[in-house]
Amino acid sequence: MTLNNQELVQAVNEFAASISEQPLGLAHHCPQDAAKADDSIANVAAFIEEHGGTMRFGWCFHVRPGPEEGHYLIATHHTVWHNPDDGHLVNLTPYHAEVAQQPVTHKGELLFLVDDAASPREEGDQLLPQPDRYFAVGDSDSLMQHIAELESARRSA
Repeated sequence: MTLNNQELVQAVNEFAASISEQPLGLAHHCPQDAAKADDSIANVAAFIEEHGGTMRFGWCFHVRPGPEEGHYLIATHHTVWHNPDDGHLVNLTPYHAEVAQQPVTHKGELLFLVDDAASPREEGDQLLPQPDRYFAVGDSDSLMQHIAELESARRSA
């Protein structure tokens, strides 16, 4: 069973509201040639050095099938560029080459939840992303157990 668009929108909105009261919207997707798919913080930092602007922290969303039935969402910590000229948010990070690993988008634009409380973790002189968050779409026992295991692993990391 796959999620239809209405179910996905409802699930993402519910999940987003549980993370932050800030706006859920679209960030224009404009991947940079030198950017890496898994390092949005460094991608934006490098771009700011040359072009100015600021970082905005928050979350992008991924859909995964449950272990037996249902689906779950993953909120992945992400950084976008805040364009000082027009105020728009821009995703400079390329999408993963594997379609199954790509975030939720709308017409190619990144669905992004702004969350000013989602500052990166600092380890030495490095900025690291916050741990992923998980949300069950469905209520089967196997799905709920899977989410509990993911959350447990996140807390112990």
